[in-house]
Amino acid sequence: MIGIYFLKKNKEVVYVGQSIDIERRVKEHSKEKEFDDYSYIECDKSLLNSMEQSFILQYNPKLNIAKYEISTIPKKIYPCSDKILRVPVNIHKIATKKADENGMTLKGYITHLIKSAK
Repeated sequence: MIGIYFLKKNKEVVYVGQSIDIERRVKEHSKEKEFDDYSYIECDKSLLNSMEQSFILQYNPKLNIAKYEISTIPKKIYPCSDKILRVPVNIHKIATKKADENGMTLKGYITHLIKSAK
């Protein structure tokens, strides 16, 4: 099964990953990461990177250590039940700088990015 998986602890997403064999990959994680549940969404292999990045940016899971430059934010923001967009510290710093350069507030700049991604 190809797709994006979400490791959860106490119903909170603590890790987002991608795999061409989700079941095998989740079993591997059970040896090294602490979680009590998982879910997944299937997707085409060509979408794995962009979808994984989008969900990492959306959930900001504490076990993900990936760093993304503002230019690598995918053009699509994928919907999910979480209404809050949590942004990693490095992205926050870059976005704040870009907002200042464009004479915008951070909230206004992020809203602009999301609207232009649709």
